[in-house]
Amino acid sequence: MVGESSTLYVSSASSELSLIESLSKSLSNGLNYSNDIGANLGSGKNPIQNASFFQFDMSKKRDISSKYKNNYVYVTVRARKNFTSESMTEHLVNEEIPRFFENRERDFFNRCGDRFVSGILKGAEVVAIMSCETSSVEVKNKITNEVNLKGGYIGFGASVLVQELLDKVKQQTSQKCVIEVSAFGGKGVIDTSSSDQFIKSSLNYVASASLDSAIPLEFETIPYSAILNKEFQEKILDKTDLKMEQQREFIKLQKDLITSLSQQIDRLAGLTPMDSSRVEPLLQAIESSRQAADLCIRNPYKLDACKSRSRFPRIGS
Repeated sequence: MVGESSTLYVSSASSELSLIESLSKSLSNGLNYSNDIGANLGSGKNPIQNASFFQFDMSKKRDISSKYKNNYVYVTVRARKNFTSESMTEHLVNEEIPRFFENRERDFFNRCGDRFVSGILKGAEVVAIMSCETSSVEVKNKITNEVNLKGGYIGFGASVLVQELLDKVKQQTSQKCVIEVSAFGGKGVIDTSSSDQFIKSSLNYVASASLDSAIPLEFETIPYSAILNKEFQEKILDKTDLKMEQQREFIKLQKDLITSLSQQIDRLAGLTPMDSSRVEPLLQAIESSRQAADLCIRNPYKLDACKSRSRFPRIGS
C-alpha cells in the first residue's frame, strides 16, 4: 500500500527519564517531536504527540517511576507500521465557540489546552520493555551502553540482530528478565516465550495491519494562532495567556530537580555499602517535586501553585 513504512527501534534506558523518553519518542521520520505539550509554541514547529506511550499498559509516568530500579537493565523494543498521515486542509472554528468561552477564557485553556490537533498518523505498534536484574550498577551501565551502541532504528530485514541483542542481555543477566508488552492496531498474538518468537510474532502483528485495523499512533498539534478567525482571536486568544512563561519555567525547574536528584541516587547506589539513610531524603524530594509539578499543571492560572516553596536536599558528588 502506498505510503506505508515500517520501523524497528531498540534502546536501553540509563535513567528513569530516558526510559520514559524511549517510550514516548516519535518514530515518524521527518517530523518534529515535542515531549511537552506546547513546548514549541510560537516556534513554527509542529510537535507530534505520541499516542502509543499513552496506550501502553504502563501509561502513567509515575507507574514507570515506581518500576525503575537503578541496578536493572531496561531494554525498549518498538515495532511499528505507519500509514500516510492525514492533516487538516482548513482550520475553522465553530461560530458557537467564541460565544461560549467569551468572558470565560480560563475555561478555554482548561478544556482545550494551548494547541489543537491538526493531523493524525495511523498504524500498528508493538511496544515492549524487557527489565533484567544485574549484580551492580556498573554491570547495568555496561550492558546499557552495549545495547545503545548496536540499537537504534533497525530495518525489519535485520530483525535477527535485535533477537541476538536481547539474547545477549539475558545471558549477561543470568536470565533474570521480565518482559511487558502492549500491542495495538495489528492482528495476532505476541509470543514472549523466547527472543526469536517475540521478534517474529511482533513483526507479523504489525505487518498484518490494514487501514481498517489501524489506530492513531501520533497526533500533530499546532498553536491556535494558526486559526485565522477574527472573532476567535479577539474574544478568546487576545484574552488568554497561552504562553504561561512562569508556569513553564516552574515545570522545567521541577523536571531538572528530579533529574539531578535521580543522578545523585544513581551515584549513591554505586557505593558499597550503600547508605540508605541518604537515599530516602532524595526519594522524598523527588516525590515532592512531582507533586508540585502536578499541582501547577492542574492549576496553571493559580500562580501560587507554580512557585517554589522549599529547597530540596542535595548531596555532593
